[in-house]
Formats: sequence, C-alpha cells, structure tokens
Amino acid sequence: MQDNQIDAGSEVDEVDAISTVALLIDDLSSEDPNAKMHSIQRLGQIASLLGPERCVEELVPMLTELIDKIDSNPELMMNLAE
Repeated sequence: MQDNQIDAGSEVDEVDAISTVALLIDDLSSEDPNAKMHSIQRLGQIASLLGPERCVEELVPMLTELIDKIDSNPELMMNLAE
C-alpha cells in the first residue's frame, strides 16, 4: 500500500513540476515585467526541470527571443545575465 502512495506522490510532484515550468515559461513571454522578472529569477529551476535536451531545443531559442524584447529594460537584462 505504501508503494502506491509513494508512486501517487511522485506523480503529483511531476504534475506540479510540469505545471510550474509551463507557468514560468508563459511568464517569460508575458508583457508584464514583474512576471518576466519572476521567471528570469527561476531560470535555473526551469532548466533543471526541462533537462539538457529540452533546454537546447526550447529554452535557449526562447531566451534569445526574450533578449531582443527586453533589451530596453536594464533591470530585466541584469537579472537575465546573472
């Protein structure tokens, strides 16, 4: 019985992680600077949850596009650089 509870807990954690990443990625595309800042500050978490392959295929192109959009906002650029 405990094994099923552990498996169910792992599935919930995985769903939470996927939901968190989806929300943070959406926030990177948001027009709201606070939402962008929130996601930029959590890029390490996003990268960790995506894994190396998805980072290269999805996150890097998104960040390249993001740089073009936020280059006029020094605070966002500084946080992204960190």
